Parts: sequence; structure tokens; C-alpha cells
Amino acid sequence: GSPEKPVGTVYVGLASAEPKTIVKKFFFPTDRETFKQLAAQAAFEMLRRKLIKE
Repeated sequence: GSPEKPVGTVYVGLASAEPKTIVKKFFFPTDRETFKQLAAQAAFEMLRRKLIKE
């Protein structure tokens, strides 16, 4: 990692037919396995919220 990109940082993007793409930055300072689970959970939550809006 680095100060600009510390270990535990992940960006999740969501694109759709709309012209606006959503990108969010998350920081999960934890072990690798938990990090992967939290990153996937964040991505699914973004998708869920997007689908509920539509």
C-alpha cells in the first residue's frame, strides 16, 4: 500500500443504461478473506439499492 492507496482500499463501480456511472471508494482494514467478503457485500449492496430505485 501507499498513503494514496492504503491496503484495504477498494473502488466499486456500477454502470447502467443511464449516462451516470456510480463509483464509490471503500476502506476495509482487515485480513484478506474478510476484505474480499466485505468488498463483495458492498458491491451487491450498491446494486441492490440501484435496483430498488428503478
